[in-house]
Amino acid sequence: MPWGNVTVTGQDGRDIFLDGNYESACGRAPGPFVVTYGIHTFETLDTSLHVECCGNAKVNKTNPAVTIVLVPVKPQGSV
Repeated sequence: MPWGNVTVTGQDGRDIFLDGNYESACGRAPGPFVVTYGIHTFETLDTSLHVECCGNAKVNKTNPAVTIVLVPVKPQGSV
């Protein structure tokens, strides 16, 4: 199975959660995080364990090393 690397910028020192697995962080930003080829979702959680920031990375043969910036997620009910 092919592997690649994702670096998460703008969230230095924060716990990063991968692909909706909130049981345990996959590491701390900026990483790098080793993932299989494909599309992966990276997230941070706030103190209430709600998703605070997120971003997707597509890792493949053409782009085996990717850098992403997580963007803030609007809280539910906000406009």
